[in-house]
Amino acid sequence: MKTGHSFWMDYYSDGSRKSVLVHRELMEQHTGRKLTSTEVVHHIDGDPTNNSISNLQIKTASDHARDHRPEAETVVIICPFCGKSAEKLARYVRHNQGTYNKVGPFCSKSCSGRWSRQRQISAGINCYPEIVHGTDNAYTYHKCKCVECRAAHAQKARRLRSSNA
Repeated sequence: MKTGHSFWMDYYSDGSRKSVLVHRELMEQHTGRKLTSTEVVHHIDGDPTNNSISNLQIKTASDHARDHRPEAETVVIICPFCGKSAEKLARYVRHNQGTYNKVGPFCSKSCSGRWSRQRQISAGINCYPEIVHGTDNAYTYHKCKCVECRAAHAQKARRLRSSNA
């Protein structure tokens, strides 16, 4: 990946070599210590070829990323399932707008899932048509949470508790 940063090669007596970024090396010499892996040397003017010490600044990786990322646009939404208002990043909301005819955005994954399950039940759709409902197997292995499967799981748990007692 080309970044425009200057580097040089350090050659060692055992024949190995290592590329060194010039701005990191200059900052280490200026501070008199090795930089940690979480420290980033930032070019203040944005020019990666300008390695004068007055143009270099040590930052944490998260601060450096925040400086180079534009402020994220947020929007306030009203959840169609629970009615709560929530602030979401616009990039997570835009796909629900326009001609896609989608419901949402929801305030959480939980509300999204409960809305979807409620819609399936009202339409008479079994969430897992290929499994036999009303069995502990459906609840345990297929993660079906319908009323019949939960009841079967609870009944099996009661049986196991009473046999172990």
